[in-house]
Amino acid sequence: MDGPVRTSNSSRSPASPRSTKQDFRNTSTESGDAHSFLRVPAQNLTIGYWACRGLAAPLRMMCAFKAADYVDHQYELFQNAGCFECPPWEEDRQALLTHNPFAALPFVIDGNTVVATAPASSAYLAHKLGLAGANESERFRCQQALAIVYELRNDAMRVLYGPLPVYEQGH
Repeated sequence: MDGPVRTSNSSRSPASPRSTKQDFRNTSTESGDAHSFLRVPAQNLTIGYWACRGLAAPLRMMCAFKAADYVDHQYELFQNAGCFECPPWEEDRQALLTHNPFAALPFVIDGNTVVATAPASSAYLAHKLGLAGANESERFRCQQALAIVYELRNDAMRVLYGPLPVYEQGH
């Protein structure tokens, strides 16, 4: 995985990450497929997203709150002939597809587990880090809160980034 990678751990604040480069693709697998296993240190989680706060911010915050070690892998977009592209993400996405057919950003890698999309990644990390509730009632409350947060976020995105005439018409 090329691009900026930030590592956070319990002794560092997420506001002051240490930049590192890591390649999570195992190039010497038994099957000979360079993308058949994403190599991640067992004690670390990896969070992948664009080089902005966006949908990965809550994932990073959960790790910071629980002082969990994680690698923050960020992808930079490049403009080429008026189009945005990110060849490192396209390459890494192909590797992630061997572990999860829904590979998308943001993603969380935990050993051999690859979880994609913001809601699923949030739920996975909440459960893994002990933030998903201690009993069934608490778990349902957490799921409801997560759903409401995403609804509010989606509504805010439509207002902030959507076409103005749609909102003037009351839609």
